[in-house]
Amino acid sequence: MRGNRACLRQGLAALVAEGICTLPPAAGAFYFLPDLRTALAPLTVAERLIREHGVAVVPGSAFGCADGCRLRLAYGALPPDRAAEAVARLVGGLRALAAP
Repeated sequence: MRGNRACLRQGLAALVAEGICTLPPAAGAFYFLPDLRTALAPLTVAERLIREHGVAVVPGSAFGCADGCRLRLAYGALPPDRAAEAVARLVGGLRALAAP
């Protein structure tokens, strides 16, 4: 699971550097809750990530995050041999859905 965390953290760090999202600390958790810079609702982003990019995430609103466009990205059940592919699809999808 540490490898999955590092892989996802690296992909999200690139998005943070590009100004696409912010990423609050998630020490000890098996998920991240980035806040995507977009006018789209979290549920819309989640649905489009699934349909257009083959990545499943959960809207942060399902966990009480009512502000912004937060997404819960869990990596605990991700098979380690598929992590890099999954993160690449996720990062590409978030780039496509972010506000210009």
